[in-house]
Amino acid sequence: MKIIKFRGKSKVLKTWMYGSLIVDGEKKYIVTKRISTGGLDEVIPKSVGQFIGLCDKNNKELYTGDIVVWISSWGEKIFGYIRYSERRARFYVDLLKGGIQTFYDFSREGDGTCFGWSDLEIIGNRTETFKIVIKTKTSKIVVKNKSHHSGFLTLTSN
Repeated sequence: MKIIKFRGKSKVLKTWMYGSLIVDGEKKYIVTKRISTGGLDEVIPKSVGQFIGLCDKNNKELYTGDIVVWISSWGEKIFGYIRYSERRARFYVDLLKGGIQTFYDFSREGDGTCFGWSDLEIIGNRTETFKIVIKTKTSKIVVKNKSHHSGFLTLTSN
C-alpha cells in the first residue's frame, strides 16, 4: 500500500511536522496524531510537501519541494527540486542548469539513458534559506535560495 503523508514547517514550533494534511481555506494543518489529543499543527502553507514514496541515496524520504543534486555520467553536478505534474500525473525533478529550468523525468529509470531516484541526494528544500558553493578547477557554482519561504531557487556559475 502506498504511504500518503505530508510535511510542513510549524508556524509556532518552527520544526518540521509529519502526517496527514488538512486544508482550511488559506490555512494548512498537519495532523501528527489524533486530533482529539491535540495533534493538529498549523504549518506555513508554502512549506508543505508531499512524500513521493521514495528515498534518496542516503535513505532520506523525498518530498515535493526538496532540492536535490546528483552527478551526471560526465561528472557534472546537476541541481533541481522535486515537483508534481498534474498534467503528467507524476513526480519529477525541475532542473536548474545555468539559470534555465528544464524538466527531468525519472520515469524512464532503467533504460540506460538517465539516472534513477536513488541517485539523488537531498541538499535542502525550497522554503529554507541556504547557500551552497561548489568549487571546481575551472569554475565556482553557487546554489542559493535567496528569501525565506519564497519557493525560488537560483543557480549561478562563475
